[in-house]
Amino acid sequence: MLSVLDDAARRELGEAFAEELAVLKEYRALADSEGQNGSFSYARPAQVLRTVTYFASLDEETAARLHLTGVSPELFNHFRKFMAVRHTVQSEVALSEGSGASFNPAEAEERGIDAIVKEFGLSKREKEVLELVVRASSNKDIAAKLFISEHTVKNHLTNIFNKMSVSDRAQAIARVFNRGIG
Repeated sequence: MLSVLDDAARRELGEAFAEELAVLKEYRALADSEGQNGSFSYARPAQVLRTVTYFASLDEETAARLHLTGVSPELFNHFRKFMAVRHTVQSEVALSEGSGASFNPAEAEERGIDAIVKEFGLSKREKEVLELVVRASSNKDIAAKLFISEHTVKNHLTNIFNKMSVSDRAQAIARVFNRGIG
């Protein structure tokens, strides 16, 4: 929501959202320019938000094949693997060739969600909804899986977004991703 405000409107919000607005300003510059000639000088939160919105705008298979200019290849690959957890039960992939370190998307997702639940005091049901949001379930799918109405799903999402101080699914997924790998 804040990303669509013009500069004058953002200035009016004052210092209360200075950090968030700085990230959104960088995100907008990154999205508008598609990076600075391959530079990865944008702040990590802006790169994460750009990656999440990029994946949300394309089908997953297409997004996974393409490269996103201005976003660190390591971050992009981590996020791509993080999203792949929906399609795999237990998958371990190398962080980088020869590093010996491994990145487990399922564990990262679980760590991220647990950290969010603890940090923002989400209820058990809100946690279940957030888990399904991270797995890219629609409101209709969430309602069916949890045996609740779509209206109730929307209420849970509103509560989750308010508690996490985010305005949409992409930002919520980005927070889970950051907590999971951080």
